[in-house]
Amino acid sequence: MKNRKKIIAMVVVVLLLAGLTGIVVNAQHQAAEAERIRESEEEEERLLELAKEAKLKEIQEIEYKISALYADETKELLAEGVVQEMLDEVDVLMEAQENKEVYDYEEMLRSSVEELVKIQSMYDVQTAVSTLTLETLLTEEGAAKLTEIQTSVAELKEDKPVFANKQQAVLDGLSEQLAAILDLETRIRSCFTDETLTTPIEAVTREEVNDLVAGKDAVPVESKRLELESTLMILVNYLDAKDESAKAAQKNDSEKTSANNNSSGGSSSSSSGSGSSSGSSGGNSSNASNSGSSSSGGSSSGDSNSSSSGSSSSSGSSESTRIPLEYEYKGNPDGAGDVYGGGGEGSLY
Repeated sequence: MKNRKKIIAMVVVVLLLAGLTGIVVNAQHQAAEAERIRESEEEEERLLELAKEAKLKEIQEIEYKISALYADETKELLAEGVVQEMLDEVDVLMEAQENKEVYDYEEMLRSSVEELVKIQSMYDVQTAVSTLTLETLLTEEGAAKLTEIQTSVAELKEDKPVFANKQQAVLDGLSEQLAAILDLETRIRSCFTDETLTTPIEAVTREEVNDLVAGKDAVPVESKRLELESTLMILVNYLDAKDESAKAAQKNDSEKTSANNNSSGGSSSSSSGSGSSSGSSGGNSSNASNSGSSSSGGSSSGDSNSSSSGSSSSSGSSESTRIPLEYEYKGNPDGAGDVYGGGGEGSLY
């Protein structure tokens, strides 16, 4: 009986010990499991932090490369030397983030994407403006091209006003030069009778053409300058020919005037000589008829009249040598010689 009780007691003790051992072992297992879970969670957290750090670095690299595309921290102007390949490099980094966990950095990545879009627009506008030339603007497509670029610039004025204003200033300068060239071309065309630009108008002047030539020399586009020069040469040649024609006409008029003056002078001299001859002849004839013995005196009187009015006509000479009535020839009944009346017998005058 006593042995039996001992056995039972021993069994109970064994069971208790086994139970306690199980409890202890289970507790240890649970503790180990808990530790494992804790360590696993800590590892997951550590890995998550590492992943976040890696993602942050990736996004920060994108932001850094985007910032490098700007001239300074204001992000108003592009840095010098920016090329499309630099933008493409950033775009590749962004595409690598698609469909991937970005954790708490989604806003950062979205902001970077928007900034890259703006930079691409700025780069496109800057490239278009920097490559736009007057030669392009002078083509048929030039006006449409200018309008397109101006529209793109206007779209950037709200977000990038400094950049937009700078590009607009360049466009305004080109527009002013274009307007000056077109105005010069219009002025040149106005010097011709029609659009064929072959016949100049008569009213065109040398001063006007010289002014147009000076304007042509200031045109920076060689092809347009040569075109305008070719047209202006038509005007220059026209004025040169007009001047030569005027000089020839003036020379001809001068020669005619000189010839008329010479002819008038010769005719006057001839008339004067003829009058003198007539006067002398009239005087001699009158004296000869009235006083044969006084022929030398009559001749002297006639010559005197001729010299006093060398350019007189025959009638003038004749009138100046006419004998007054009171000295008309009366004849001498004695035949003693001819006398003139009024002076007494034998009197000459």
